[in-house]
Amino acid sequence: MTDTAGELGGLVGTEDPGSSVPDNKSTVTFNGGVDNLEQGFGFTPPSVSDIGDTIHLDHDTDSTQDSNEPGIEGVTFSLLDESGTEIPTTMTDIIGKHLFESLDAGTHTVVVTDDADE
Repeated sequence: MTDTAGELGGLVGTEDPGSSVPDNKSTVTFNGGVDNLEQGFGFTPPSVSDIGDTIHLDHDTDSTQDSNEPGIEGVTFSLLDESGTEIPTTMTDIIGKHLFESLDAGTHTVVVTDDADE
């Protein structure tokens, strides 16, 4: 199958889990006189994910935010892709939340870029 008109526009072929044939190919053997109308192909938007959570004042040093541990506003985070290249930065909001949205599949590294001693 070739998308000469560009209609698929970045969509990703869905895989047939029971097949070893690539997603863009279907092989049919005809023995004459029998139709095979089961050669469909599925496509979906590429999967994207979000990364985020909260940075907080951790009074009891257990890495879990308790109700008496407020979020910290204004902390800057960087996001690195698989090659270590910095993608956008973000900053925590008034309750300490940060979020990187609509990320492509792959390995990402979140880095707190503010110096804790500042």
